[in-house]
Amino acid sequence: MNINLNLPFQVDTDIVLTEILKNGGFATIFKGLRKNMLVAVKGKHMYNKTSINEVKHMSLFIDSKINALPSFINCILNSEKNIRFIIMEYYEKSVFDHVSLRSSKILTFNEVLDMSYDILDAMMFLNSFQIIHADLKESNVIMKKQEIGPDSVCLIDFGSSKTFGEKNESTANVTLPYVGLWFHKDHAINYSSDLFSLTVMLIKLLKINNF
Repeated sequence: MNINLNLPFQVDTDIVLTEILKNGGFATIFKGLRKNMLVAVKGKHMYNKTSINEVKHMSLFIDSKINALPSFINCILNSEKNIRFIIMEYYEKSVFDHVSLRSSKILTFNEVLDMSYDILDAMMFLNSFQIIHADLKESNVIMKKQEIGPDSVCLIDFGSSKTFGEKNESTANVTLPYVGLWFHKDHAINYSSDLFSLTVMLIKLLKINNF
């Protein structure tokens, strides 16, 4: 559900939205400023279930030391427009964007290992709270540094995140090519879902020139 606002839009006394980065799915992503610092702001309908779920799960790692999880800055409700604003740190591009734009379109073995370690570190932390990301793909992995290496990527977008054993009400909030056959059978979420998605993502990145 797209969020239509006249920009620039003042979220509160500290945050102003300046640009739409992405429209689609259940949210609109904005670029904004918070005390002269760039931030990413996700706007969702206030009563959207994925919005409530996302804030609930992100609040668990607000003070975590896991480099591959984003800094969750704040959540602001605008009751007049029925919008929930989720404010996070801002990064310029996803892993998919980064690899697509560089001269070499194939990841090296070391790059695959470094990225895998970062994402697995995030997944282990989430699993300790019985949380599954449930939409792990290259567009949801953001570059924190200029090149892929240790501590260089960050897992974002927890709008589809679930708890262990939870069932999906529909297929609208997952990316079907990345989920395992178990999902198509009974729609039950389990820890292997993110592992399967990570494997699919890495295979696709290794063959990115054939997308």
